[in-house]
Amino acid sequence: MQQNAKQQEQRIAEKARLDQERAAELARLKRLENERQVRIQKEREERDRLLEAERLKSAMEEQRRLALEKKAKEEKEEKERRDELIRVQARQQVMDRLREKAKLREEERRKEEEQRLRDIDQKIKNEWQGCRAPPSNQERSRSSTTPKTPRATRRVIGQTGNSRPLYAGSSLKFNLGSKAHSPSKEQPPKKPAPKKQTAKPSVKSDSHAATPDIALPKGWIALANKDEYHPSTPIGDVLSRPVRNRTLSSMGRASQEYLQREEQRKLTSSQQKAAKDNRKNARASLNVSDSSAPPKRW
Repeated sequence: MQQNAKQQEQRIAEKARLDQERAAELARLKRLENERQVRIQKEREERDRLLEAERLKSAMEEQRRLALEKKAKEEKEEKERRDELIRVQARQQVMDRLREKAKLREEERRKEEEQRLRDIDQKIKNEWQGCRAPPSNQERSRSSTTPKTPRATRRVIGQTGNSRPLYAGSSLKFNLGSKAHSPSKEQPPKKPAPKKQTAKPSVKSDSHAATPDIALPKGWIALANKDEYHPSTPIGDVLSRPVRNRTLSSMGRASQEYLQREEQRKLTSSQQKAAKDNRKNARASLNVSDSSAPPKRW
């Protein structure tokens, strides 16, 4: 019995020892599991912290990159604006200089032409004065065909009731008597007044003659069919007084040719300017040149 009891006690003690060892092992395993969970949690938190730091770093780098790109773009645009402003100012200065030079050249040319025209006018005036110099009182004489105008008379303008011009309130009358000549001088033969023509003569288009159909009063004289009339009265008028043969002198011809050349030059210049403006307006922008030459560098 004692042996059985001893064996029973041994079995109980062995069972208790095994239970104790099993409990200790379970406690150790539980502790290891807790430690593993804590380590996993710490690793996860560390990984999350690293990922967040990496994300923040990437975001900061991206923001810095965008800021640098924006700054570079703004600097580039500012540089382009400055370059364009410099080009515009340089182009404006060049155009101003060209306009100033053109204005100076035009002013000089205008002054030269005015001086030239004044010289031509003065030469023509001198020529006319030399041709129309009045003779002295001893040499002064009139032809029987020259109408005599009263000395202290004035021409009345706008007089109604009389189609012919009036001098000092009365019609101009021809003095064909002997008062036009000195009694000591020989009287030239009088030219008979031409009879009224029934048939209309053939008159050139460029001739300035009096109309043959006008019925002249008694004692009046029809003038010759030539350009020899006084410039103060209409050419071809019956009251015109014959003067020297008014042919076109070399200076007058040069003046007429100059006026024609100036008119043609102005017409050509206006046409060229209009064509240039049309070409300029047809361009897409000012940077597109209308020629095949490369653009200038300002």
